[in-house]
Amino acid sequence: MPEIRHDPVAPTRAELLAPGTGIDAHRHDDHQIAYAARGVVAITTDAGSWVAPSTRALWIPAGTVHAHQAHGELELHLVGLPATENPLGLDRPTVLAVGPLLRELIVAYTRAPAQDGPERSRLRAVLLDQLRASPQQPLHLPTPSAPLLRALCALLHADPADHRTLAELGRAVGASDRTLSRLFRADLGMTFPQWRTQLRLHHALVLLAEGQPVTAVAHRCGWSSASAFIDVHRRTFGHTPGHGPDGYYEWREVPATADRKKYKQPYFLSTGATMLMAGLYEFWRDPARAEDDPLAWLATATVVTTDATDSAGRVHDRMPLTVAPDDVPAWLSPDRTDPAELHHLLRRPADGALRVRAVPPVVNSVRNNGPELLAAAPDPLGLAD
Repeated sequence: MPEIRHDPVAPTRAELLAPGTGIDAHRHDDHQIAYAARGVVAITTDAGSWVAPSTRALWIPAGTVHAHQAHGELELHLVGLPATENPLGLDRPTVLAVGPLLRELIVAYTRAPAQDGPERSRLRAVLLDQLRASPQQPLHLPTPSAPLLRALCALLHADPADHRTLAELGRAVGASDRTLSRLFRADLGMTFPQWRTQLRLHHALVLLAEGQPVTAVAHRCGWSSASAFIDVHRRTFGHTPGHGPDGYYEWREVPATADRKKYKQPYFLSTGATMLMAGLYEFWRDPARAEDDPLAWLATATVVTTDATDSAGRVHDRMPLTVAPDDVPAWLSPDRTDPAELHHLLRRPADGALRVRAVPPVVNSVRNNGPELLAAAPDPLGLAD
């Protein structure tokens, strides 16, 4: 790793990192938690690399030399803890599962004023309780020390979709598959298939953060089909890739100029994580048709909105309300009909949570469906972040 910087105190803060940027190698005398509310964060040490999407956090023990890397637009939340406070008793970097409550606690704690007070102390205590209950995830891509393994792993890093067997790769680096198999277990603590799956998952998370479609990610990372990739992703992370909407579109009118008529510029507003937008639906019946006629029934739906704040308000005066994942069954239950009972389930995105990006006019046609709908475009009104 490059020259090592020593920052004794691990900071507690939130910051935005552009895709491809990072924080160079350094160490703290404190423990640290790194969480990506949007995008994907990776840390690298001499022992390997760990990657975490918005459903995972990274535990970095005190004294560990590490570097951060941003994949996609990264909203990074860092929590520093004294070396004497280790709620999980971990002495090596570890990926932790992050549920809805822990996510909100980390985001709130890193955005709260730095001065200690009773409310902040209570918030910190609940956060530590949630950390103690957070399951550890085997998402580590170790770095080999054996020269033969370094050569072989470099081939697969360059092309995760390389389908050669261990014996075929062995011929390329000058070793038998039996020798390489022993080295994988002795040097990396896992089998060759396990390491290759970890490598492909790491690459897949990076590509997904960059906005690549699921099918393209599956094939670029070596899965035989999108469904095979989706199955591995679901078993590893508990949900399918692209398992829900992470944003929505709004339009603003661009005034006419001498050489162009007025037009509507589309914008994509996103939190970078799944947004479970609250909605209402109703069925309408055409009284002129028989009740068992499929054409007699029309389903209508609407998204529940509220006054927009900060960045969202620059584009539109309304923004969607959301429902926490744990509250979805209650929101959808037909047994709950009292508006007062349901009102407390509604949440508004936190100030600064929504990011604005100008996107190309291909969004304006329902016939279009692909990654180009999320591509960045020139912003004629200067509203984008």
